[in-house]
Amino acid sequence: MFEARAMYIAQAMGAKVVKSIERDRTVPKSFKKKDFVLADTSNLDLSTIITFLDRLKQADPTPNHQYLQWITKRYCEGDFHFEDLERVKDEVEAFHNYKPRLKRDRKPTDINQYKSTAEVFALVEDYRTENVAPSQKEAGRRQEHQLIVDGKAYWKYQGETIKVIVPRTKEAAIHFGKGTRWCTSATQRNYFDIYNKEGPLYIIMSDSGKYQFHFQSHQYMTALDQRVTLGPLIKQYPELKDAFDDIAQSIGFIPLMKIVTSEGLLAALQSSLTSRNVQYFQDGFLSIADLLDCVDKRAQNEKIALLVVGHDPSLALRLIRPDLQQLASFQSAIIERRPELLQSANPAIQTPQLVSAVLRRAPTMLRYVRHDLMEKSLLLEAVKTTPEVLGQVPIHLQDIDVIKCAMRATTNRNTKRRLINMVHDLKLRKYLSDALKEAS
Repeated sequence: MFEARAMYIAQAMGAKVVKSIERDRTVPKSFKKKDFVLADTSNLDLSTIITFLDRLKQADPTPNHQYLQWITKRYCEGDFHFEDLERVKDEVEAFHNYKPRLKRDRKPTDINQYKSTAEVFALVEDYRTENVAPSQKEAGRRQEHQLIVDGKAYWKYQGETIKVIVPRTKEAAIHFGKGTRWCTSATQRNYFDIYNKEGPLYIIMSDSGKYQFHFQSHQYMTALDQRVTLGPLIKQYPELKDAFDDIAQSIGFIPLMKIVTSEGLLAALQSSLTSRNVQYFQDGFLSIADLLDCVDKRAQNEKIALLVVGHDPSLALRLIRPDLQQLASFQSAIIERRPELLQSANPAIQTPQLVSAVLRRAPTMLRYVRHDLMEKSLLLEAVKTTPEVLGQVPIHLQDIDVIKCAMRATTNRNTKRRLINMVHDLKLRKYLSDALKEAS
């Protein structure tokens, strides 16, 4: 029975199954073989797909696998991840058991009329909770208290509109995640330890339901395990900023900062530069420019200015505060990246290191270097790279070594003539001119 049904599903939905496996980070690596995805979908490895369907059938409680196609379709549409399979099994099994009740209540008994696993969960959860006895609720409250007393969970925040609990153990995650579809609250195949190893899980309790935040994996989920749009949620519960400001400041998560401090903005910029997966809002990613544009310029400081210069000097000149742009450190950093700006910078910021860095990249900037910083080694390096800058060497520094270095740096006779005309000492100029004629 399974083989026939699985072959039909594999032939009908094989390409979609493959794409879903590839984008699902929770699927075992054994299903992500290099030869698994073929350009020609008509030649897909159906045996591997059937093996994967054999894993999905674990969520189907019926012997004839009547729910397998619906489960596969929901998976292909991104309704759940492989790690959620145990939870889906629980929901489908409950749906199957509640069918007589559904028929009595004149609700659809054909699971194909439900367009998501979340719909099925909401339906069966109503039946599960409608007859919960007061004694059970009281027992739940006592268990909650004991988990906190035992240090298995702790309150991070308790406000007027929200409370935030942090589970430290799988037992606590299961208890405080009751009524949700999170894989961290599942009684079997629970993924709490995996997530908790990366960083704490924060369960938010509100009058509109539970939410779970995990900053390290950038997951902000509703009780139905669907991504929540942070902007509207923060607007609905401003206390979220009170609860998470300390974390937001340390990791640079701007939406949850009460006030964007210099430290918080710096952390945000660093995160943006080091990780392309930092998602500030679900509608897109914030670039360096976006972050600087959306934050009060008063949050900028010297460290931020230099960080932006290192990333993009043009962006720094456009978005960094004017007073920070006047700092010697900023101007030096800019000039090291954009040597041509030496001509408009304050000469007082020049140092031997800065001048050396500029001339290595742009020898023609020699004319803007302070005379007291024109060391012979720098002049020799400049004319060796670009002989024509000999004309920018001051009279008192244009000695025979510098001139010879410039002449040796080119074999073009016309260029040599131009260099001779740049020599300030008339007697030396005539000597070099005669020598050039004689050599020809």
